[in-house]
Amino acid sequence: MKSAAVLLPQEVARKAFLVWLETRTDRSDWSAVTSAAELWRDYADWCEQRPLPASCIFTQCAFGLQLRAIGCRNSKDGRGLRRWSGVALKSAGEIIAADERTVTDSCSICPICGGPLIGLFVSEPSGQSENSMRAA
Repeated sequence: MKSAAVLLPQEVARKAFLVWLETRTDRSDWSAVTSAAELWRDYADWCEQRPLPASCIFTQCAFGLQLRAIGCRNSKDGRGLRRWSGVALKSAGEIIAADERTVTDSCSICPICGGPLIGLFVSEPSGQSENSMRAA
């Protein structure tokens, strides 16, 4: 029997973040400025729609560190509201089939529940739920 790769929660979170980043944001215009709250809300909503364990989703602080790591810059506007430069959310029309892509091996195991990770989504350990095996 082939042994499956085990991903740590932070590795799963990083891969999920990269899928969110690729499918939901546009980083082609470095002069783009987006509210930190708007980016966080979109990421949190996106993660909530997927059956990821809470330990495999970045906290708001870790989310900011990931944005900084890819070269985005954070600042405050004149009203003291936080924002990120170098990243913008795509419009609904721009979010298409890219959201169906997967970045992980189909033979990875969730370190939290022990269920196989299909793409970035945890399938039921018993393999009963087809919806939970939908790839992101």
